[in-house]
Amino acid sequence: MNKLHAHDTESWLETIWSALHAYRNDREGNPDYDEEWSDICTAMAWIEEELTEPDTDDYISYDFREGQIVELFHERPQAAWDIDSAPDTVLRKVVAWAEKQKEFDDYERVDGDVSAMEQVRKHVPADKLNKYLSE
Repeated sequence: MNKLHAHDTESWLETIWSALHAYRNDREGNPDYDEEWSDICTAMAWIEEELTEPDTDDYISYDFREGQIVELFHERPQAAWDIDSAPDTVLRKVVAWAEKQKEFDDYERVDGDVSAMEQVRKHVPADKLNKYLSE
């Protein structure tokens, strides 16, 4: 078994499966636990699927239109919030997205195109933005 590590979901799952198999071995031969074991395996399959799905954040970007933060999924709008009343979770995601886009800052820009962070700074009031930039 791999050593449990905070950033290794595989080690989390191995640890849980190991404990569950020990639990199952203690009850082996008792048919009363077969349905319980089936439910445990189903739940673990769902957990593994959730933890190993592709990161959809790679397909999410943000735009600023008419006083709103617009969340785009594959370049199509999927949600929008007024900039002045956007929840903290949205502002955190916008800043994280802009930070992630820094790797493209060295590319030549076309026709006045600006970096993601410049877009954020232009549209989100500094008093709302600064608390997330300093985190």
